[in-house]
Amino acid sequence: MKKSIFFLTFFIFLTVFIVLSTGSQAFATGEAEIKKSAGRLNISIDPRIELLSVVRLLSGYSEKGHAAYDTVYKKAALDHFKKFKKHPAVELYKKMTNSGFSYDAPPSTMLHLSWPDLKVKTPFTDYLITRARGIENLNKMAELFADFAKKSNFEAFYKSNADFYGSLIDGAIKAIGKNDFAAQLESYFGPGPNSYNIILAPILRRQGGYGPSVKSPDGKLDVYNIMGPVGADEKNYDFGGTENYRSLVWHEFGHSFVNPLTEMNSAEINLYKKLFDPIAKQMAEQAYPEWQTSVNEHIIRAVCARLSAINLGESEYSGDINYNKSRGFAYIEDLCSVLTLYEQQRSKYAEFKSFYPQVTALFKKLAESNLTEEYYKLKFTGTINAALSLEPASYILVVPDGEKDAKINAQIVKGAEAVKKMFMKSAKILKGSEALKLDASKHSFVAYGTKEGNSFIKKHMEAIPVKLDSNEIELKEKIAGANLRFITCWPNPADSARAIIIYTAVKAEDIVGINSVFHGPTDYVAADGEKILKSGNYKKAGGKWTLK
Repeated sequence: MKKSIFFLTFFIFLTVFIVLSTGSQAFATGEAEIKKSAGRLNISIDPRIELLSVVRLLSGYSEKGHAAYDTVYKKAALDHFKKFKKHPAVELYKKMTNSGFSYDAPPSTMLHLSWPDLKVKTPFTDYLITRARGIENLNKMAELFADFAKKSNFEAFYKSNADFYGSLIDGAIKAIGKNDFAAQLESYFGPGPNSYNIILAPILRRQGGYGPSVKSPDGKLDVYNIMGPVGADEKNYDFGGTENYRSLVWHEFGHSFVNPLTEMNSAEINLYKKLFDPIAKQMAEQAYPEWQTSVNEHIIRAVCARLSAINLGESEYSGDINYNKSRGFAYIEDLCSVLTLYEQQRSKYAEFKSFYPQVTALFKKLAESNLTEEYYKLKFTGTINAALSLEPASYILVVPDGEKDAKINAQIVKGAEAVKKMFMKSAKILKGSEALKLDASKHSFVAYGTKEGNSFIKKHMEAIPVKLDSNEIELKEKIAGANLRFITCWPNPADSARAIIIYTAVKAEDIVGINSVFHGPTDYVAADGEKILKSGNYKKAGGKWTLK
């Protein structure tokens, strides 16, 4: 999944309310979804996925960092189905997840079943059978889920929430607008699948999604993006804006183009398996536990970066590369270099599948190159999102030593405590003077306050080529405003692989609520209140960061 939305929401408290758009809505379709279309994208709330979400809720299981938001809808689901917490379907789900049947496997399985009887409509793939440790478990799961749905009157619950589901779909339609992200994919890869389907799943998981595919009767693929919300308050879900849908369509649907090609070339790809060893730990931490999966992710992320360059510009492309390298995708830049050759020679390579041998040739070259530790050494190169993707346990939240107004100081500290509670449970909170005494090489830092009120910020702002005065911010040119705020990331001088993020302002009172400023995809943001005045990336040359 692309970085910008995932890590932006890591710090944003601002609730994005769903705006309803006009248009007809389909109920009781072939699969009983509630759905609409946005160009070639089908947007739906699928009862099979909602049923899975309910069973998962009752099981108490949640993937790392992806427990459902506490909302009215979640509470309604728990209340409606609480009597069925010990149902055999829930018990089997617990058993299977504890045996590795998690992440993409359960929702992929549900899409092979019919609705409402949950019979096997499309044969299970070898992949799903392996994940479930036998087809018997998949058949048993389908049988027990059907029994759960019948006895719990799931259909009544689903129908009672039709208006709510419709509002989520309308929000997605509005965010996508007139963009044809599927066409952008096919322009790059070549002819695509039978259909593109986005399933909104409000309580299945947070952020990001899964990208399963199911064979249609004619042998083509129906591809899916089952996506969770990026944020929520008690009553409203936020599935993100245009960029979120763009990144998820490119990434998740991109797998339908890439994965089959890697599978077809798996024998050769596996010859270069030693390339996995230096990145294995970081890949495993992101649920990519083996080489072939990692290869797919490398290729997908490289293609998404090139799509950013083509459709959004070089700044977005650079941000993509930096982010993915910070996540351990060591080969992405070399892959992008190869992909530029593909882009320049489309008359020779009409489709990506004809170019794939050049990808395997690159891995062969890398495997024979005896790459050094320097090649794999991670260096923080921006952006704010990338800074927030670093090892969670290493973070220190730095609060003011003492802003002039004690009440404001307390509010800033309270805000940092909220960040810790919601998003950075393992982080420590220290005052600026305390943070300066630490061995900084072991930590990344997130600091709040003014230069006058936080000694940590005062020290590190000396190296940043930005000046904050009484009523202006100087970023080469001067920017004026009444409520000036500045958010920036910067390499940790004690360890170039780690980062410092600074949330500061001209006036201490403007630090309060600063996370509501839109930030993340760039290195820095200057704002007047919540109005963005300037954002961008630093120029990085010779290990030195400067303003462009």
